Amino acid sequence: MALKNAALNNAGFQDIRVEQIRRQGIIDGFDDYWAPIEEGVGHIPQAYRALSETDRRSVREDVRARLAQYQSADGRLTMSVEMLIGRARE
Repeated sequence: MALKNAALNNAGFQDIRVEQIRRQGIIDGFDDYWAPIEEGVGHIPQAYRALSETDRRSVREDVRARLAQYQSADGRLTMSVEMLIGRARE
């Protein structure tokens, strides 16, 4: 986090605080996770939609396999996300 503080300091900010936060989320299943990708909203889903049907199927199955480690016996996906929240003043 020192690197983040240095960047904010170099930009002229003072009283810098950077906090690492972790949140956990549960998604009902892979289909619920993947639905926004299939809908094609955003840059990554648009790139996915530009692929051939065969390639889309391959990507979907690769992602499903990689997410298997987060799947419980009931099919739910439990994942965490970490973020850095910075506060400072000019």
